[in-house]
Amino acid sequence: MSDALLQAVVVPSAPGSPHFEPFVRSLATEGETRLFVVSEEASGAGRRIQAEPGDGFARRANLGIAAARAEGFDRIFLFNDDAEVLPGCLEELSRTLDGTRIGIAGAQLLNWSEDTVQQAGIRVDTRTGRIHEIARRPSDRWERVDAVGGAAMAIDGRCWEQLGGFDERFTFYFEDIDFCLRAKQAGWGVVLCPRARVRHRGGGTRSRRSPEAAWHLGRSHALFVRGLAGGRLSRTVRLLWSGTFGLGWSARTGGLAGMTSFAQGWNRGLRA
Repeated sequence: MSDALLQAVVVPSAPGSPHFEPFVRSLATEGETRLFVVSEEASGAGRRIQAEPGDGFARRANLGIAAARAEGFDRIFLFNDDAEVLPGCLEELSRTLDGTRIGIAGAQLLNWSEDTVQQAGIRVDTRTGRIHEIARRPSDRWERVDAVGGAAMAIDGRCWEQLGGFDERFTFYFEDIDFCLRAKQAGWGVVLCPRARVRHRGGGTRSRRSPEAAWHLGRSHALFVRGLAGGRLSRTVRLLWSGTFGLGWSARTGGLAGMTSFAQGWNRGLRA
């Protein structure tokens, strides 16, 4: 790489996203960056990586990271386009990756309109497949977690290559958690970096209350729990739990249409 000061930032961007330009402006305080934009349409900033309409987040992330690796970048900063990077974020994430065998470092996600924690890491109960997003205020020091959100994470390129990238069977949801768990199994550290902070809209590019979101959630959760270790009985229990929990969630957020979409997606995930 010709200029070691450059930092590779990958952002999968939805066509016509109203959040893309504000995201790019938020990078202005982060020093020299090389921006890789993965989208179906041309962007006004950075290098555009061609995506197809059916590509999910995992596929788009892999395309952008592969392009950054091809240009010689050893570490990559991956963000959603509905995020606002707060000053010093990239420096803190980069410093955290300097730790021994730290493969993935996540930023603290703050709610968009208020200074409250949206997510400070993720805990995973591998017995049930249940996901718990940590929403308490973290300490000032980085801490090990099971997973961090793909809305704002830094990745050691060697870790990404060893894992073969994100699992592209996931389209939306759970690809980041699956990636982090596989990294831990391979001996890499997954940590939350609390001093790296990002404001995140959450559902800014894909409403979590839509039937489409319920479909993707059902499919991805079924895929995820199927992939966890354990015998047939353990996997059956996890699948039943994920189906029951998901139907309840989709009923509360999307009514009958949400329940129907979740069930259809969950069934598709069982057969994928």
